[in-house]
Amino acid sequence: MKHMQILMQHLLTNGIASKTILPKIFEVAKINRFDAYGSPNEELQKVLTSFGSQVYNLFTRFSR
Repeated sequence: MKHMQILMQHLLTNGIASKTILPKIFEVAKINRFDAYGSPNEELQKVLTSFGSQVYNLFTRFSR
């Protein structure tokens, strides 16, 4: 739960990262994919969906 709260704080608020670091990154890079691993709560799931994110269950594992 703590990790979700931290992520939501970065995504939805005007924290230091949102004001300083992210604008500099976006000057030189474009996010074209955002994948999440774990079990996001409903609020975070809505935010991730708005980015077109794919959410993977943490215990799904990779397969070939």
